[in-house]
Amino acid sequence: MTLSVVVVTLGRSSVFERCIDAIASGSRAADELVVVDQSAAGLASVVERRLAGTTTEFRHLRATELGVSRARNLGAAAAAGEAVAFTDDDCVPDTNWLAALAGAGVAATGRILPLHDERSDLVAVSSRTSTERREFRGEARDLPWEVGSGGNLLVARDLFERLGGFNEDFGPGARYRAAEDVELLERLLASGARVVYTPDAVVYHQRKRPSERLARRIPYGFGMGAAVGSVGGARSRFLAVRYLGMQVHALAAGAKAVSLRQMAEPALSTAGFVAGAMLYRSSGLVPKDTVRSP
Repeated sequence: MTLSVVVVTLGRSSVFERCIDAIASGSRAADELVVVDQSAAGLASVVERRLAGTTTEFRHLRATELGVSRARNLGAAAAAGEAVAFTDDDCVPDTNWLAALAGAGVAATGRILPLHDERSDLVAVSSRTSTERREFRGEARDLPWEVGSGGNLLVARDLFERLGGFNEDFGPGARYRAAEDVELLERLLASGARVVYTPDAVVYHQRKRPSERLARRIPYGFGMGAAVGSVGGARSRFLAVRYLGMQVHALAAGAKAVSLRQMAEPALSTAGFVAGAMLYRSSGLVPKDTVRSP
């Protein structure tokens, strides 16, 4: 199976070159790397220099319109591989990352761990730390946010195209600001595809300042609310109850720890969730109620 990796960049990440090095030097090197470049200056020469002497083909695309989902779809459409893997420009894949994803199935995700940083004032973001291998088959109890994240995702090309790729209304730079991966994973589950979470596929995510993490809580919750609202019917109500229950649990944990930041995060996520759900409902789009296996 030929493998393409798509990376979207604004040219701002300090670990971008490490990301490219890791993709090119993995135990299963990518057959092709597609960089969708939204930076002002362009990064083609930087990537070409990092890939010199490797067997990885390089495709550089300039994207004038911002939006993560739009850019990922652009990269996937240009990719030649039979499967497309996605990671972010502020992530550094582990040596075995691509091999583990490719060996898991037609759709796979994996762990996201904090990237080592000597600075003590930074915190982990977007982590997926479970070491338990899981298979998701679209059963009623499956939660899309437990399946994985767009920063560590592989989907067979034919399946990705059949689903229509990422919904371009979701994600940074789009109307609903976030949750583009959760929205896609929910559609993967609904399609009946088997999605495998494999702990052997690891990427390391750049840490952020606490203020940066806190600033993302409302947009993240906003996207989640819209994504849950897009499902419709009983499934939407089930996901809303589970998501809001998770925030209540986090709020209680923050109160127990007497941590204002830990309490603020779920409060802001909840506020964003409600606003996102309300906006989606007012948009006039008709969600589809999806029936899953019991």
